[in-house]
Amino acid sequence: MPPPLKTPADEMYRRRQAVRWYLRDVPFTEICLRLDRHSSWLTKWLKRFREEGWDGLHERSRRPHRFRAQTSPRVVDEVLAIRSTLESFQDRDVAIGAAAIQRILRRRHRRVPSVSTIERILRRNGTGASLERRAS
Repeated sequence: MPPPLKTPADEMYRRRQAVRWYLRDVPFTEICLRLDRHSSWLTKWLKRFREEGWDGLHERSRRPHRFRAQTSPRVVDEVLAIRSTLESFQDRDVAIGAAAIQRILRRRHRRVPSVSTIERILRRNGTGASLERRAS
């Protein structure tokens, strides 16, 4: 039995070794036994090797390709428009933070983004402090 894995390089070595043995006609089950791996592991890496060559043996990112709950551009535009309107009332005692924007959105829509989401929208778009504050 091979020594336990220590680094990603060790795992890469095992993948390459498995492919080399397979190309030398070492039986499939023998490769799995020698490397102490399941047959699905070998199947996965042989498939990647056939499709992509040696580069296919590198680990792929597990990061999602897209974010399902991303805030729609329409909502972002509305948040920024409300913020702009509130900032125009600076001479009055008006709250202009994320919580105030959320209260206004609630009057218009059934579903609204959280205060923290509104804060991120404001931060991303450089509209200044997003904390609940009173203009002086």
